Amino acid sequence: HISPEKISYIPNYIDTELFKPLNTIKENRICYIGRLVERKNILNLIKAVSGLGLELVIFGSGPQKKDLEDFSRRLNINAEFRGNIPNKDLLEELKKSKLFILPSLYEGCPKVLLEAMACGLPVIGTNVEGIKEIIKHKENGYLCETDVASIRAAIIEVLNNKKIKEKIKFNARKTILQNFSLEKILEKEINIYETL
Repeated sequence: HISPEKISYIPNYIDTELFKPLNTIKENRICYIGRLVERKNILNLIKAVSGLGLELVIFGSGPQKKDLEDFSRRLNINAEFRGNIPNKDLLEELKKSKLFILPSLYEGCPKVLLEAMACGLPVIGTNVEGIKEIIKHKENGYLCETDVASIRAAIIEVLNNKKIKEKIKFNARKTILQNFSLEKILEKEINIYETL
């Protein structure tokens, strides 16, 4: 029973000096970073990369890890499960990848998506709560549905459509600087304090 006018939303912020575009040779891989749990929809991501000739690098841990590894082997998917890595090493891993993908069934304000965007990496996310508020389709990222066919089609289009890829890379970084940098978030917090 709280009036919406009394509620302020402060999203995650990104260190845009740490997470920034750098020239790196891209490996023939796409990456996922996050927990290995059902709501992250990794099973459909693994199915979606089948036959695309890409390596899928998965960072994170969780109760689904063994099942996902076994499933990847059965499908003969080139998937590598790297486990957890320190945040400071994340930048290097993102820079090596051709794109970042977050195929979740729902999210909050996924910091890893913001970090990938800050690096100027093409990003794909599912059209669900918590992601669709950040990604504007074919503007600063690419939205797809949560099913295998939609995820697969998104990967193919982003990797093969140079015009879209370059546009979303540029706008992804711009989105972070304008809305999710530490400076911008501090401005929002200060404005809240000043209205109290």
